[in-house]
Amino acid sequence: MKVDMKPWMIYRLPYGKFLKKDTEALTTIRKAGINLVSISPMNTTNAFGEPYSAYPPIWNYDESYDFSSLDRHIADVLEFHPEARFFCAVDLNSPQWLARKISLDSFYSLTACSLHSEWLDLTTKYLNAFLEYTETKYRDRMAGYILACGRTMEWIDHSYFCAEELKSAYYEEWCGKQGVPVLPIPNSRELKSARHDFVRDPEKEAHVIQWLHYVNDLMADLAIHFITSARKKIRKERKIGIFFGYPFHMMAEGQHECERVFDTAPPDFVIGASCNSTRDIGSASGYIATLQMLKRRNIAYLHECDRITSTTNRDLTDHIRIEGKIWNAWKTPEEDVAGLRREMSLSLINRFHLWWFNIWGNSYASPEVKKAIAQMQTLWEKYAALSSGSNAGILLVHDPESNYFVNFYDHPKQYFLAHKIRDEFSDAALPFDTAAWKDLDKINLDSYRMIIFQSHVLSDARRNEILKKFVCRPDRLIVWIYAPGILSGGKYDPDHVRVLTGVPFGVDDHEIKTFPTHRSVYYAKMTDLTAAELRRLAKEAGVHCYTPEGNAVWSSDEFLMVHRKGAADVPVLLPRKAKKITELFSGRVVAENTDSFTEHFSDSGTCLYFME
Repeated sequence: MKVDMKPWMIYRLPYGKFLKKDTEALTTIRKAGINLVSISPMNTTNAFGEPYSAYPPIWNYDESYDFSSLDRHIADVLEFHPEARFFCAVDLNSPQWLARKISLDSFYSLTACSLHSEWLDLTTKYLNAFLEYTETKYRDRMAGYILACGRTMEWIDHSYFCAEELKSAYYEEWCGKQGVPVLPIPNSRELKSARHDFVRDPEKEAHVIQWLHYVNDLMADLAIHFITSARKKIRKERKIGIFFGYPFHMMAEGQHECERVFDTAPPDFVIGASCNSTRDIGSASGYIATLQMLKRRNIAYLHECDRITSTTNRDLTDHIRIEGKIWNAWKTPEEDVAGLRREMSLSLINRFHLWWFNIWGNSYASPEVKKAIAQMQTLWEKYAALSSGSNAGILLVHDPESNYFVNFYDHPKQYFLAHKIRDEFSDAALPFDTAAWKDLDKINLDSYRMIIFQSHVLSDARRNEILKKFVCRPDRLIVWIYAPGILSGGKYDPDHVRVLTGVPFGVDDHEIKTFPTHRSVYYAKMTDLTAAELRRLAKEAGVHCYTPEGNAVWSSDEFLMVHRKGAADVPVLLPRKAKKITELFSGRVVAENTDSFTEHFSDSGTCLYFME
């Protein structure tokens, strides 16, 4: 989190018609003392064809705007919450009239729209007009802005793989600017497969890899353009946020060049939805940011809690009820409290901002949740600034560049590396940090006893030198997965896997190998990297384990979260003695002058310990 920022706790109003159906939640938030409110004055419709906003569109044609709609939106919030200050979304997606006018919709074809001169000109003018209006009329109310664009406002290019007319037409010019040959534009089959199952061939599929670079480059250019435009129109103290920078997911539909955006036109914060991590009670939840990538650039992370509680409305229309997968609800108010406390604890420990998103209304309707929200705000105000951030002993390294060389399209290996591995960490009771490959020679790695490479398929002399100089050391364990270094010197070379791992490619050998500079272990079959194996490796590496497996854990030097499902007596071991250990949700002094204690869980729940 940015060092000059006090951690925020924000309430985000429901989408569309549900905003006015759950005004009671705004009263709950006001009574809890949460004065930062996020509003979404959108001009567009969602994936179900429903308006994102309960108010009429602001942008009605070309340069014709009706800001009285925004005035009503803000006035209605202030009626229930007079102390509110706003984080305001700016909808940069195409209103229906613009999508029809240019036969192109940014909701699904964002990079193609970026090349449409009329779209870019009109959308930039709308952004400028919006900010000029709010910075004049609501100068004391605005805390910041969220630039919303692409599918679900999250800068996702749904037509990522499509060789649309404008993208195809500009491709040759882009190749000239990059100084690369004009290769054939790949077809859909080539984009959605790879010659070597999960790994692309850098020689035979060079045209595919280059096209993916191209599309991501377009997205980066657009993000830089809008962030730079917004900066010129707002006061210095206003913050700019954007949903961006998810190389962890490997596919990320247009966001692999996020590091160029963060270096060229850094936002103040990026946002990620918690629904992209495991929701189940008993799991650790998680975040989709690459922590060290943001931290070293002084960019904050806003954790969006869009969890579906037992009371959340899921009837979106008379014909649509949303449920299943990430939208399965917690079952009871007690589970709601345990889950929301988990999300708050994760954010407090990692020094994230926190955004309660009442997505379709009624998420915070039960008496138990109302009471919990009020308590969490009180604890947040008192303790959030005291955390020094994660003290995890494990680092999971993502590689945006390697992502271009793997078949991430609906592939089971992508699912394991981007999603399932987090469940294994959770079950193993092991907190971990995240970094990108380019962070490794720029951050302090001393605290990490174990470093895991998510998908390190690229290898060359410079990369190997970084490994040798910054990563490898005798007291550290390196964990390789599937095909590390298999693309060496621009060629597909399975024999090179042995150079990094000491084990031939594809051979299942989970024995820890000792090299002169480090120790390493290789998992050819990535699903063998289970919670039990992670736990074994962590102990071998000397990573501190706070609890037995089966508990979800996040930790800093000052705080420890233990979350679990079901009753149990959980022994807790700290890395050093604490003078006093207080469980914050109950106010209990758990122990004094000790490095160990036992917590009794009578049922599923979350404990957050402050260690003095």
